[in-house]
Parts: sequence; C-alpha cells; structure tokens
Amino acid sequence: DEMTMVATQGASIGVWDMTNPDAPVSKNFVTPSNTGTSAESKNITSVAVISNRYALATAQVVDTTNDRLWVIDLQASPPAVVREILITDGPDSIAVSPNKQRAVIAVENECEGGTPNWANSAPCGNVTSTVAPTGSVDIVDISATNPSSWTVTNIPVDTTMAQGANLVDPTDVQPEFVDV
Repeated sequence: DEMTMVATQGASIGVWDMTNPDAPVSKNFVTPSNTGTSAESKNITSVAVISNRYALATAQVVDTTNDRLWVIDLQASPPAVVREILITDGPDSIAVSPNKQRAVIAVENECEGGTPNWANSAPCGNVTSTVAPTGSVDIVDISATNPSSWTVTNIPVDTTMAQGANLVDPTDVQPEFVDV
C-alpha cells in the first residue's frame, strides 16, 4: 500500500505505518518463535512483501536441519504469522517475482556456528547438515490465494555450471542474493 514498511529486526520482523514518514508508527514486532512454533529463531535473514497482504521472512533457526519461511499477515491486527514453511538450511535473501506467482530464496548454506566436515556430514555447530556446501535456490509457489497451499522446490547449485564462470572457488558457490 506504499504506507507500510516491513524490516528484519534480529529475531523479529518490524511493521510500521509510514503514512507520515516523519513520524512512523509501529504496528507490531512479530517474533515467530513466540507464535507456537517449536523452533527458536536465530537470525531473520530477509523479508519481502506480496501485494500488501503478506510479508515473507526467511530465518535461520537454532538446532534444526531445516530453516523457516514465515508468512506474516500484514492485514491482521496486529500483524501475525499465519504459516511456517520448512525451507532448505541456510537461507540468505528472498525476492518475489513481478507476477507474484513465485518467491525465490537464495540458500547460501553458510555454516551456522561451526565448521562443517562435508565429506562426513559432521556437525556444523550443533546441526548435522545434509545440504551440499555449494548452496541452492528454493522456489516457493505462492500462486494460490491461501498460504496453506504454497509449496517449495529446492534447486541445488550445479557446480559444473560454475566451473566456467570464472569464480574464485567454483566448488563453493554459496548464493547470497537473489532477484527476479
């Protein structure tokens, strides 16, 4: 609606009414770990808004092998999480396609709190990661009106494609930002 600002705030998502930009009014700070989910938020990495109805927030969570995409209803009073979707471990940024049919998440798969031993699937911090170290991209089908119908497809980064891309280390691509 061009009058609402949504921003990551550590383990929360802040929502502000920006009708008067000189005096923003907080609508709420949504903290997904307090919405009934068993996962404790560690770091909300990115947020995107869909047609002034929903905010999509990607988050790394503590001691899990799947991170989360939280769907926040911006029209609820106060704004609140209406769905938690499991996504691939290590999300970084999210973007929504111009036609609002897909959300794309760059999954950097950066080690959360430790150094992984990929050959042996050894723990990365407190979590044993089964995700390839090169990262991937999650594509969320958001074409349905109701978020309960949304689905996620993971697409691993193909390191053979990266080999000819003149990268410093084509075996460790780790996508960090995404746009559509």
